[in-house]
Amino acid sequence: MSVGLPQIIGHEPLLSRLAGAVVSRRFPQATLFVGPPGVGKQRIALWVAQALLCEAGRDRPCGECPSCRKVLGLSHPDLNWFVPIRRSKASDPDKQVEEAAGLLAGGLAVLGLDLGRSDRLIVAMTHFNFKSIFAWNMFLYSGFFAIVGAYLWTLLDRTVGGYATSAGRVAFVWRLVLTTGTGSIFGFLIAREAYASALLAPTFIVLSIAYGMAIYLLVLIAACAGSGRPLGREVTGRIGSLLGWFVLAALYFVAVFHLTNLYLAKQAGVERFLLVDGGVSLSLT
Repeated sequence: MSVGLPQIIGHEPLLSRLAGAVVSRRFPQATLFVGPPGVGKQRIALWVAQALLCEAGRDRPCGECPSCRKVLGLSHPDLNWFVPIRRSKASDPDKQVEEAAGLLAGGLAVLGLDLGRSDRLIVAMTHFNFKSIFAWNMFLYSGFFAIVGAYLWTLLDRTVGGYATSAGRVAFVWRLVLTTGTGSIFGFLIAREAYASALLAPTFIVLSIAYGMAIYLLVLIAACAGSGRPLGREVTGRIGSLLGWFVLAALYFVAVFHLTNLYLAKQAGVERFLLVDGGVSLSLT
């Protein structure tokens, strides 16, 4: 794949700042380029990728080494390039349901297939290194679809309704294992020092249960209101109380996570970035 991008013209003060951050090994973990269309935001982002991956080891990319050429071709293994596609939203309710299901399946596939690297699909399907969480994801996510489908079947078909409790328990335990794996990915494999913590696994579990319970409560209230059926305060009270406990547990885990990082001197910059600065914004005019 070839990207016919023009040379960068202007922006020399910005390029000097970026080059200084690269050579000093203090380049921020996240950088946001903002400005009107056509000023070179994407081109400078590729320039930064070249500078970080250049084999010449200088403050600016050489543009000639294999890494620089691969970056411009969007084929470097350490470069992930995402481009949003604008499209109109579907107005038909059935189409909206189909899109929601497709987005859910796509999101699960992104995690299951090594963060969306489609070129690794064959490897993921034919070689299983069970020391890697990505190999387990192939079974965890596909198995979750099957187990949830079986659970819904027991709820909708009275002939197998006697298995609903057992199927629900299996689905819940499977979901705990799956969410633990997802939290471990973000805690140890992806974000590295920014989020490296064993607390992310239980935090993901608590947050996912809290989100799911909140959505369930909203859907339950809307369904009862739309059908005219009464919804007792005892039901909403119990679910709301349980949701409150999960929210408190989530706040506790998040607080312990940040307090632990603040205790470590090497994490002070990361915590300031997350809690105070909110990122680095470089304006292009």
